[in-house]
Amino acid sequence: MSFPPVFDIFTPEDEEGLVDGCRELVLGNEANAFEHFKNAVHLADGAYLAGFLTLKKEQLTEAADYLATAAEKLSGPSLDLAGVSIISLIISSLQ
Repeated sequence: MSFPPVFDIFTPEDEEGLVDGCRELVLGNEANAFEHFKNAVHLADGAYLAGFLTLKKEQLTEAADYLATAAEKLSGPSLDLAGVSIISLIISSLQ
């Protein structure tokens, strides 16, 4: 499954790991999604989703590190509501 070409135009390069991870997660490929999210931990959403998948595997220490990173990133000025809307649009387009 691929996204419409418009997503290639509007996805910033530093968010590609997050977008690719979301696609893999929607497709049920958690291992592939985790690999992409690990490359997107500089974004709060990437760190959170990496932490969530790690927590699901019961790797508590590693999950805590990812989730702490996500919380740290959310407490700063980096929260981007436009990004949240784009991720919602991507997920809904796959349904």
